[in-house]
Amino acid sequence: MSFLKFLSNVFGITYVCLWSSAFYPTLLMNYKLKSSDAISLDSLLLNVIGYFSYFITIYLQLFDTNVIADYEKVYKTKPILSMIDFGYALHCLLCITVTFFQVVYYRVLKLKSYHDPSTRAHNPGDANRFSITGDLKYIVIVLRKINISTKYSIIILLIFLGTCLYRAFITESLPLLFLTKILTMVKLFINCIKFVPQLLLNYKNKSVKGYPFLAIYLDLAGGMMSFCQIILDNYMILLQWKSERPINRMGIEIDHSLHFSFFDFVKKNFAKCGLVLVGFFFDFCFLSQKRMYEKNNDLLPSNYNDGSVELKTLKREKS
Repeated sequence: MSFLKFLSNVFGITYVCLWSSAFYPTLLMNYKLKSSDAISLDSLLLNVIGYFSYFITIYLQLFDTNVIADYEKVYKTKPILSMIDFGYALHCLLCITVTFFQVVYYRVLKLKSYHDPSTRAHNPGDANRFSITGDLKYIVIVLRKINISTKYSIIILLIFLGTCLYRAFITESLPLLFLTKILTMVKLFINCIKFVPQLLLNYKNKSVKGYPFLAIYLDLAGGMMSFCQIILDNYMILLQWKSERPINRMGIEIDHSLHFSFFDFVKKNFAKCGLVLVGFFFDFCFLSQKRMYEKNNDLLPSNYNDGSVELKTLKREKS
C-alpha cells in the first residue's frame, strides 16, 4: 500500500507539473511575438471564472471541516484531494489571470501604434508605455471585441456565482458541500465552452500561427497522469474496504465493497474526471485543426481585424 501511495503521489506531482507548465507556452509565445492576435480573449475570460470556481471548490474540500464531514457522510470517504490539487488550482488561477492581462496589454499597444504611428517612430518608449487610466479608451476598444454571446454568458455566470456565494457565506442558507457541487458544475460547464471561441478564431483565420501547441501536448500528458492517479487512488480505497469487509453468519466474507462500476467511479471523482475527459476532447479538436491548417500558418488571415475598425467608429462617435 505504501508503494501505491508513493506511485499516486508521483502521478499527482507529474500531472500538476505538466498542467501547470501548459500555461507558460502561451505567455512565452506572446512575449516572443510581442503580439496576442492568435489568442481568444473570450476563452481567457471564461477560463478566469472557471479557475476561480475550481479554486474555491478545492479550498473548501481541503480546509473546511464542515465540508469534509458532510462529504464523508455522503460518500463514506474523505475528499480524494491533496495539497497538490490546491497548489495546482492556485497556480492556474494566477497564470490565467496574468495571461489575460498580457493579451490585453499587447492589443492595447497595437491599437496605440495604429492610432499614432509617428509616436513609435519618434519616441518608441511612449508607444510601449501602458497605464490603465491613460489607455482606458484602448482597453474599452479591446474589451468591446469580445463576442456578444460571451458577454452575456459572463454576466449570467457572475450573477449566479455572486448569488451562490452570498447565500453560502453571508446568509448561510446554502450548505457549503452543495456549494462545492455547484462550483464544480460551473467549472465543468465553462470547460465545455471555453475553448469554443478559440476554435472558432482558428477556423475564422484558417490558421493556427501564433498558437502554442506545446500547451496542448502538456495538457494532454497531464490529463493522462491525472486519470492514472484517480484510478490508483480509487483502487487503494477498494483494497482498504476489502481488508475491512464483514463476515456473514456462514463465515463467508461479504464482497459488496468490490462491486465497482464506472458510474460509481465517475460519481465519486466527478470534478477531476470531468475536467480530464473534457480536456481530452478539446485537445484532440485543437490537434485536428493543427493538422488542417498547418499549411496556412505562413499566411496572414484575410479577415483579421486589429481593432482599427472599432477605433475609427469611436472617432466618428466623438465627432
